[in-house]
Amino acid sequence: MYCTDKFKYEVSFVDMSDIKEIEKAMKPNTRLFHIETPTNPTLKLSDIAGIVKMVRKKDPKILICADNTFATPYL
Repeated sequence: MYCTDKFKYEVSFVDMSDIKEIEKAMKPNTRLFHIETPTNPTLKLSDIAGIVKMVRKKDPKILICADNTFATPYL
């Protein structure tokens, strides 16, 4: 977990291939989910649709960002 005094934010690192772990990591002040899929360097995949469904059920205002830099632009 990382927190800065200047910007007042926290970061939690979670195995995004496990939706139950993601749900456990959610906090009342969660405002953004950043998903890297496939992950670098392990190439683990995240269930983007499943994560979005779970997050939207908890709080539809939470932003979701998916980073697929490691995948090709073709996909």
